[in-house]
Amino acid sequence: MIDNIIDDITAYFDYLKEEFGYFAAFHTDKIPLENYMAKLAQYNINSNPYCLCVKSCDDAWRHCIERQPKVYAKCEDGVFFGTCYAGMGEYVFPIVDSGEVLGFIDVSGYCFDSQKAERAMKYISSKYSIDYTSLVSAYKKNIIPPVCDYEKLKVCISALCSMFVLLNRELRAIYSHSEQKNTSGSYILSRASVFLNRSYSQNIHVRDIAEHCNCSVSYISHIFKKNMGMSVYDYINRLRINDVKVLLSNTDFSVKQISEMAGYASPNYMSEVFKNVTSLSPRAYRSSFRQNKKV
Repeated sequence: MIDNIIDDITAYFDYLKEEFGYFAAFHTDKIPLENYMAKLAQYNINSNPYCLCVKSCDDAWRHCIERQPKVYAKCEDGVFFGTCYAGMGEYVFPIVDSGEVLGFIDVSGYCFDSQKAERAMKYISSKYSIDYTSLVSAYKKNIIPPVCDYEKLKVCISALCSMFVLLNRELRAIYSHSEQKNTSGSYILSRASVFLNRSYSQNIHVRDIAEHCNCSVSYISHIFKKNMGMSVYDYINRLRINDVKVLLSNTDFSVKQISEMAGYASPNYMSEVFKNVTSLSPRAYRSSFRQNKKV
């Protein structure tokens, strides 16, 4: 039952992105997901191209995470919208069960205050050394009119929130939050997946993941190969290449800039990996995407 609900949640996230272009992500500190985050980790991070640009800087990403308690507090009052510190507008939908706020779903890609957004972009460009012109371009390319489909958005995300409520009830019926924290393979795999989804743009090694999960390098390598069907480094490359595709398709950042954002040591190495995965060079992929978009 739990695996089925999680499969439905991941499929629904993908559907929202593919069908409506919604960049949605979930955040929770109360649903006992420790053994199941391997499947959900990628949806715990907003994949809006502009957000990926900002979060390519570890300090900027840490700032995003540090601000989440303020969002949780505001969730007590229900659905709201606003502009984040980086200038991106987002709607926030609390996940609530019997009056308890379990977490929230945020959907980004809106401009509620263009002047505030401009000030924010100048600030983060200066603070985190991100090219301002490219940042503005990424922002403008990925903005949705804020009032075009709010009612449809509300219906869609309410259904997603209900799925998380159902998942929470099923998990709590099986075990308490404290009982679930253990050193089983599923827990360690989930912990590793969350760590990787937040750190893959950095220069990380298997030993870093093993230290984070308090296990051996051989064990973390074994459970990745067994459960994910790939090595840790193949998984890291998959995460990076997914970002590269998004950034090539939706921003004007150069291949060199994108390679740095994705965590590659050089644009040549990134291009080699990218071509092995997609059969196209980064520039050919960008050109093909833009031509198809015009059709």
